[in-house]
Amino acid sequence: MRDDWIDAAGLIALAAEHGYKVSARSLELWRYRGLLPRGEQPSGRAAWLYPPVSKSQLLRLLHWREKTRSLDLILIVLWIEGFKIDIADARASLRAFVDAWEREMTRELDGAGDVSTAIEV
Repeated sequence: MRDDWIDAAGLIALAAEHGYKVSARSLELWRYRGLLPRGEQPSGRAAWLYPPVSKSQLLRLLHWREKTRSLDLILIVLWIEGFKIDIADARASLRAFVDAWEREMTRELDGAGDVSTAIEV
């Protein structure tokens, strides 16, 4: 058995100890989106177990979640911070961020008329 691994209830309790409210559903979503490591479901157990790094990764995720609601941005930052993030997920999040930024810049510049004036403001 992996004694140093933690279950979802343990992650929720850890978050609460640090002043965060987290649901099992949020953990599931974040795991699905690649923000948390995939757990294992040992035979004979109903609960999933998560590797030890999940504790620090969850706390960093929650830190960044206070600053942005964008899961793409949070995934990028977790990757930059050195957490094991699937490279395909990091690329997809980077692409989504750049596309959104480009759309916003185009919208800003289209309304400005003169691009040089928009840049100086």
